[in-house]
Amino acid sequence: MADSANTPASAADAANGPTGDAPQDLLAQLSAPLPPRMERLYQRTQEDQYDIEAWFALLHEFLSTPSTRDRDDDRRALFDRALAKFPYSDRLWIMAIDAEVKGKSPDRVPQMFAKALRTVRSFEVYRVYLNYIRRTHAVAHEGRGVIKQAYDFVLSHAAHDRNSFSVWNDYLSFLKSIQVNSEYEHQEKQNEIRAAYQRAVTLPIQNVEQLWREWDTFESGISRPQARKLLQERNQAYLAARNAGRTLRSLWDPLERVAPIVTPPTFSPNERALLAQWRKLLSWEKSNPFKYEDMVTLYQRVSWTYWQAINCLCRFPELWYEFAMVATSMNKATEALAILKAGCEACPGSFLVHFALADLHETKDDPAKSKAVYETLATYWTAEVDKALDREPSAADTPARVPAVQNAKDKLAMCWIQYMPHAARASGIKEMRAVFKRARNMREDVIAQFEALGVAAAPSASVPAASADANGAADTGAQMDLEGTKKRVLDEWVPLRATPAPNTRFGGWAVFRPPPMAPDEMRAHQDRARAAAALSQRLVQEDRNLEYQGPGQHVPAPPQQPAASSTGTAAGVGSGSGVPQPVTVPPVVETPMEVMVELLRKLPPPEAFTGPFLDVHGILSLLDSNSKVPVLGAMLDEPRDPRDPRRRKRRDDDGGMPPGKRYRS
Repeated sequence: MADSANTPASAADAANGPTGDAPQDLLAQLSAPLPPRMERLYQRTQEDQYDIEAWFALLHEFLSTPSTRDRDDDRRALFDRALAKFPYSDRLWIMAIDAEVKGKSPDRVPQMFAKALRTVRSFEVYRVYLNYIRRTHAVAHEGRGVIKQAYDFVLSHAAHDRNSFSVWNDYLSFLKSIQVNSEYEHQEKQNEIRAAYQRAVTLPIQNVEQLWREWDTFESGISRPQARKLLQERNQAYLAARNAGRTLRSLWDPLERVAPIVTPPTFSPNERALLAQWRKLLSWEKSNPFKYEDMVTLYQRVSWTYWQAINCLCRFPELWYEFAMVATSMNKATEALAILKAGCEACPGSFLVHFALADLHETKDDPAKSKAVYETLATYWTAEVDKALDREPSAADTPARVPAVQNAKDKLAMCWIQYMPHAARASGIKEMRAVFKRARNMREDVIAQFEALGVAAAPSASVPAASADANGAADTGAQMDLEGTKKRVLDEWVPLRATPAPNTRFGGWAVFRPPPMAPDEMRAHQDRARAAAALSQRLVQEDRNLEYQGPGQHVPAPPQQPAASSTGTAAGVGSGSGVPQPVTVPPVVETPMEVMVELLRKLPPPEAFTGPFLDVHGILSLLDSNSKVPVLGAMLDEPRDPRDPRRRKRRDDDGGMPPGKRYRS
């Protein structure tokens, strides 16, 4: 049992039961039809796949109805389906385990516990497991070892939970109740009790003060001088745990009053506030407030807190990604891989966790698994596009479907964009072109379906039918709407160009790989780029309107001549004298600001640079050859030999300052 909970299990594997039924055939595979009320509840779960309360109501009805509660196979099929949808609901796991305990197959209970403890890290599930072990094994010599192993297993995973006082208290009571028959066994019993107290009083759990007093009483009953010595050694750690427990209580209290969110994130104000509170708690745990020198203990605390956050916000991909990065930073590569796999199953459409998992496989030189990750993501978003397009169309719902189709299509395009560079890196240009061909074929299919969608949307999107005249104004409006839809589709599905280059392995592709971003994040990134370009243009224009008059003196340029009036004066002719005036054209002066803005505009972004490194001295020499500022030339012309007469003369001119000091300051 202990080995099975070391790494997180796949949510799908943990929820797979003996039935193995397909989602659409669940009712057909049941041994008998469900009562009408249960069928209505099941239809609710099909209409909204994240309606967990409908699942709880359905399962409660099934277990409490005399005609259905004895149908064990049907019960397992329903629980398997619910656990596949909500694998991190401890309440659902406890309900399934309790039903299995009351069923006719007690040999299945250990398998259920193995799946539950491998999937969801909940203190309540561990407590149910302990109660089951104590009920099924008598506190005798033959059952004592099994019970002790169960306590050790639970405390090795859930000891850092703030509500673990009850387990520690029960464990100490169990150790004290063991009957011994020799002095050696009595000494071993005291050592085990002492070790449990020493570990418990250094944890920020509830009622830690009570454990401290009980330990004092226990040690004083053996030897008062030894008790003072042992308690003095642990006093500092106990005080730190007690003080940290107060801080921990203030961080946990707002979280315990919130029900878990099982739906994908909508980033509402409430969800943002809840996520911020969890991150505040996680940041506090990662700051190592207990000053642990053992990184294993620190990781146990941090990982346990992350699992509690995931139990509450299992559909938030950023939590999975941050958890995997913490595991990687603490040399837990195997756990990081398992965490990302579980995150991909909990968030099947997330770019963040899928791309991170693919990159991790790629760094481990396993391109086949990286390809499988991209294929899984592409399959998911292809199904989402088909799901949005294949719904029964009607004049009322088609305009509302267009944003859903567009969103799924954009995300599918992002998947292909990331998949193609990976294919080139892993298998060469031929594989990348094969992926590109699949993406283009998919694009043509989507365009064809969008054309049909545009035709269906035309009557409601264009002018009303009553206002159309006999010349076909309604048809014209429908055609304009269709053309606009096609143009938007074609503009956003821009083919990636490949530039061949000979004698290089990957020279046949030149695909820019942007960071993993959702379409709305990409649009925000483009808006920021346009704002930066507008700001640079404004700065250049302001620089042109200033004339350089020496150090510290910028005088505005003279005002422009007024334009010729509309009364008949030609350009260049004064309105009063009739004598042609010379047209003054101000000289175009390239200011340093304009030159640098143009240079920075042509350079790629810093995050896109991967080498080769440049010759800085050569670049400065090139800039110096086109610059009229003498300081740069003087810096480049600085003699390197300290015995050079020019260097000695400059040192004398600077009052004896050693060479180079004036530049360091």
